[in-house]
Amino acid sequence: MIEAKAILSEDTMMQGVALHYKYKMPLVKWMQAIGLIQLGAYIVTVVKMGSLLEPISLFLTGLFFFVVPFFIKQSVRKNLQTLSTTGQEMHWQMDESTLSATTSDSQFSQAWSSYYEALLSSDGFLLYTQKNGFHWIPRAAFSSEEAFQEIKARIQTAVPKCKVVA
Repeated sequence: MIEAKAILSEDTMMQGVALHYKYKMPLVKWMQAIGLIQLGAYIVTVVKMGSLLEPISLFLTGLFFFVVPFFIKQSVRKNLQTLSTTGQEMHWQMDESTLSATTSDSQFSQAWSSYYEALLSSDGFLLYTQKNGFHWIPRAAFSSEEAFQEIKARIQTAVPKCKVVA
């Protein structure tokens, strides 16, 4: 049995959320760049046409694409602050067939094979219980590199849909 523990700070949990958005919602990563391109196109069009109103759709869509990622991040942070596990120490126990976790006021246990999917990165593991619901186990929770690598190998063999990402 391998054990890991970490305090689930907002920043620690945001690390898992960022990984989720990077691989499951890649458009969010590019939204600001798309917004800047559209705002640039608006400026060029205004200069060429001499009118602020005709190309207004470029401005509005550019502004939308540029600011939406900020609102998403703020919404996620607000939701994380309401979780009962935020700021608590999570203690994970992992054996051949099961992942168990305990905090001061909650606990769960789940078979590796029942996870929907896993994303394995150098920063930790996202274990999906459903399409957009996941457990985040940060690398820093492990006491050694050997323990981290052993669990990584176990997840690769036990979780049906598993992807190693950068």
